[in-house]
Amino acid sequence: MAVIKDYLGVKIKTLRLSSGLTQEKLSEMVGINQRQLVRIETGKSFPSFKTLEHICEVFCVEPMDLFDFKEFRNENKADLLKDDILYKIQQIKMYPNKINFINLAINALNKDKQSLLKLHSVIEGMLLAEGISNN
Repeated sequence: MAVIKDYLGVKIKTLRLSSGLTQEKLSEMVGINQRQLVRIETGKSFPSFKTLEHICEVFCVEPMDLFDFKEFRNENKADLLKDDILYKIQQIKMYPNKINFINLAINALNKDKQSLLKLHSVIEGMLLAEGISNN
């Protein structure tokens, strides 16, 4: 089930970003807490059926479209995570010691999906700890 949660999270995040929505705005539109959306997008939590229904309404997609994961192979997910990590680095530029750590970690991890997922979580934690908006 973890793979389904991971892929669903990436799918929802991709739809959100391509629609130009922030996590704050999408969570408001769907009627859930922003932290819950973060957990869904990172594959840590599975949305309720009601939440899935609202997500489908917001993006005008059928439920089966949310579970069409053909486009997300392991390599693609690693690339998406790497892109998201780089985006988050831009948000924490004011913390040079953290950026140096993250750059070293990204270069060392390359396409190791599990490690990239862990690094992704660490970066999200850094952003939350610093009170930086997590879009």
